[in-house]
Order: sequence, then C-alpha cells, then structure tokens
Amino acid sequence: MADIETVAVDANGKPIATMKIIDKETGTETPVNVATCAEAVVCNKGIPMEQHLQNLYGHAGNADVHLSAGEKAVLETQAGAQEKATKAKQEAIAASSLEISAAKAAAAADTTAKANAARDAAYKYADKVEESLSAHKDDNNNPHKVTAAQVGLGNVPNKATNDLQPTYTSASVLTPLSSGERLAVSFGKIAKAITHFIEHISNASNPHSVTPAQIGALAAVQSTEYPGCYYRTVDGEVEWITPPMLIDTEYRTTERYEGNPVYIKRISLGQCPSGSEEETIIKWVDIGINHRKGVRFEVMFLRTASDYGLMEMNRLSDGDGRVLECWWQDKSFCLRSYAAKAANYEAYLTVKYVK
Repeated sequence: MADIETVAVDANGKPIATMKIIDKETGTETPVNVATCAEAVVCNKGIPMEQHLQNLYGHAGNADVHLSAGEKAVLETQAGAQEKATKAKQEAIAASSLEISAAKAAAAADTTAKANAARDAAYKYADKVEESLSAHKDDNNNPHKVTAAQVGLGNVPNKATNDLQPTYTSASVLTPLSSGERLAVSFGKIAKAITHFIEHISNASNPHSVTPAQIGALAAVQSTEYPGCYYRTVDGEVEWITPPMLIDTEYRTTERYEGNPVYIKRISLGQCPSGSEEETIIKWVDIGINHRKGVRFEVMFLRTASDYGLMEMNRLSDGDGRVLECWWQDKSFCLRSYAAKAANYEAYLTVKYVK
C-alpha cells in the first residue's frame, strides 16, 4: 500500500506529492516521488495515480479548504469592496455617459431647431424672390428703363407706320431699284416710275405704235373723193370711220350695237314751222326709219352758217323761252313750234340706227 505523506510545490508552482511504499512481506518502507510513478501506480481502490494527482491539484487550489473563516471574510470583504468600486465606477461612467448624451441631445435639438428656423426663413425668402420675379416678368412698363439707343434704335422715329413722312427727291430718269440703297433714293425712283406710268396710261396717242396688223384690224383708207374721211372694207362692205355725212345719204360705220352694224344718216327736215304758245304748229317728216331701230339721234337747227343750235333734251330754247320740240314716232319725225321765230331755222336730223 502507499500513503501520501507530504505535498510540496515545484518551481512552476505545481504540487509535488511524496509517499511511502511498504513491502507487505518484508515491511520495508520506501519514500518515492509520486510524479515518477504516477502513470504506473494504482491505489487499492483501483484509481490511477494520475487521477489522484488531478484531484490533489484541485484540492490545493480550493480556498474553502485551506483558508480560515477570518481569511475568507477578509477576502470576501476585499472582493466585495472591489466589486462595489467597480460597480460604482461603471455607474459613474454610465451617468457621465447619460449626461454627455443628454448634453449632446440638447445640442442636437438646438441645432435641429436652428436648422429648421433657417430652412423656414430660406423658404420664405425663396417665396418672396419667386413672387418678385413673377411680378418682374409680368411688368410690361420697361422696368429697366431701356432706351431706344441702348437697343440700336436711336435713329428710329417713335411713330406709327402710317404716321411716318418719308422725304425724297424724284429721280430724273427711270432707274431700277438696287438692293441695299437708301430709302430716300428708292422712294425717288418709285416716284419717277409712278409718274411715268400715270402719264403713259393717260396717253391716247398710241404710245406703243400698235399697227392694225398687230391687233388683227384692217387698215383705214382715206377717201380720195372726200379727204379727211376714212373707211375700211370688211367682207366686201365699206365701213366708214369718219363718213362724209352728205344729206340724205346712208353710211355703214365701224360701230356695232348688240353685235349689229350701226348706220348713220343725216336727214333734212326742211324749214321749221311758225307757231306760238297759244297755237303750236306741228310738222311731220317721214324719215323711213322706225324709231325702234334707232340707237340715238341729234337735231341741228341751222339759220346761217355761223348761227345754228343743237337741240338738247328734245327741245330748242332761247332767252325768251322754248322755241321748238321734237320727237321720233314710228317712221316719222315731228317738229312742234312754239314761236314764230322758229320759221327762221332749217332743221337737220342725224340719226344712228341698226337694221
């Protein structure tokens, strides 16, 4: 059998157990180091020595076994104080952290309030700027007081187009307009062209020298028998432009009425009758032309070569009142005298008609 005699500690602080080994036959006791035979020695309870060593190591570190009650109280007191000190320190740190957090929270709240106030002020300012800008955009009364000279219109008169009064001198000759020339020059050329055009359209003397052939017309021929009288021949018919107008002679003219040739004839009505306001005298003359074919007529009253009158509105009058009246009915022409002086006149009827 073996009994553990002493427990010592080696250089590493581990316990060293020594024991005596007693030989049962001889009774000899031999002390040995447990470590030298821990792996081979087994106690009488069948527990390996290694297990006993582990138990021994646990026992060596057990304060409950090796410390007295007083030592335990001291240790507990020290441990409690240390724990309380640690807890107090932790609480102080926590309190300090809470104070710091509260201060930070207060500072953050103050910063947030200031930021919100700044934001609200910025919004209000932005609204005012927007209102001001909108009002400025809608202001059509030249808010910047821009002058005509500032925009390059210093030489432009401030007048409506219809009120402008351009000045110019009419050009001496017809000249085409030129791009880029001054308005006064252009107006002068235009004025000259308009004046020339007005004169041209008023010119009835064939300014373009148009010939009958150019317009498909027959050339006029001057009568050799009656100088100054002109005619032309159309489809074998002589048509007079300026007929000789011999008494009681019919002439076909170049005129047309409703597409029909117009004829002209001068007829002598003879001496006018002598009458009075109280007793008018009527003279009928057969002219052989129905009034329904008439185009127009004209009556000439001739007393001398230098003393004649033309009937106006079918009536011949003088300072003393009416002298003669006339009208055309069927194929006859009537003269009515209101004065004796009418007998001093010979009447000639010029009539235009169709057939």
